[in-house]
Amino acid sequence: GGGAASDGSPARGDASGADGAFDQVAWARELREGDRLDARDVESKWYEAEVVERGERDGRPVLLVAYRAWESRWATWYPLDSASIAPAWTRVPAFRSRFAPNEEVEVRLERSSGTRWFRARIVSVDASRGAVQVKVASRRKERVWLPIDAADLAPVGTHCAGSRPASPVRPSASAARDDEDDEAGAEVEAWRLRLNVGDRVDARDSHGHWYESEIVDARGPPGTRAHEVRVHFRAWEPRWDLWMHVTSAALAEPFSRVPRFREWRLNDKAEVKIRSRWFVGRVVGVDAAARRLRVHVTNRDNSDMCFGFDAADLAPIGVHAGPRHVPPPRVAEGLPVAPEESRTDASVWSCGTCTFENAARVRMCAMCGVGRREDGTSAPTEPAALSRTASATSAPPPPSPAGVPVPEWLPRLCGGG
Repeated sequence: GGGAASDGSPARGDASGADGAFDQVAWARELREGDRLDARDVESKWYEAEVVERGERDGRPVLLVAYRAWESRWATWYPLDSASIAPAWTRVPAFRSRFAPNEEVEVRLERSSGTRWFRARIVSVDASRGAVQVKVASRRKERVWLPIDAADLAPVGTHCAGSRPASPVRPSASAARDDEDDEAGAEVEAWRLRLNVGDRVDARDSHGHWYESEIVDARGPPGTRAHEVRVHFRAWEPRWDLWMHVTSAALAEPFSRVPRFREWRLNDKAEVKIRSRWFVGRVVGVDAAARRLRVHVTNRDNSDMCFGFDAADLAPIGVHAGPRHVPPPRVAEGLPVAPEESRTDASVWSCGTCTFENAARVRMCAMCGVGRREDGTSAPTEPAALSRTASATSAPPPPSPAGVPVPEWLPRLCGGG
């Protein structure tokens, strides 16, 4: 079965529908044992994964998917239409294709007590052999050669506790020199020369951690190698901003190193900033037309808040509040896909007043507060307590899409006047 491309990733050539849109079921039907994909656990974390078996449950075709950086006991069965599987490198950064000296990774090694994961730093990359040498951060400080595609390599923050710092670290002078493209004759990528204030990039700190970032200032002659930009890590305070040359290896194109976590779906988890503190939240409503979402925040008040898709007060799990070294949760007997993960008609209901898409378990529209009738339609009922859900930090809602009426109390719900 030709389910994989030459690099081991699943083929997508036959997965387009008549209108050119990606067909999830058609793509999954072509997957075979050994094909690569991205898989999400029930904590909404995406991992590099591999198909290990095809089967059938209750008359439905299913796939047994193993997370490559975890033991086989965490392997999980998924139906073909599950929203928790996706083509390789669409939800997980293609970190293996960008290995470079001084990048930080995690490596699995055999010890007398069993296998253990260590932090390590890449020393050299041999593309001709398809291998990478890493220096392990252990008492032995050994250097190990591994295949670039080895399952014993994982992104920083997958296993090792403390591998993600409490905040971005300012690079030292030596680290800054390592980050620069010091080959005077090397060709500079065109997108780097075009960088200017307001542009988005992925930026790396000196510990090898990549963050969603934005350019907030610039100096030096634009369009040249001498041009410098001030980079703001969007999930951190401005005091961590850094100046970098446009040729720095610590800059990359947007979402080439950072997961595309802003493609919001119901029940996705994210970190939410409330009054300078970060909490874990779950998406309970998505309005794709207005590019807004409603998040239920797990804090003392258990409040619901509205945000724009691109709000800086949202961050991926693991940046501030959520541990990144917790293994994928195990799932009970049977098909391990929660009902809300399968995007069927029964898993969501659409509000007839504001067209907001809500999770099936929600009895009142998460955006406008209109109650849901037993037949699945919505009844025009104004919410009882709007002040509890309003947030002073939330931006006012954007203009309503053409033809969609906006109730007079909706701006207050999203923090407006």
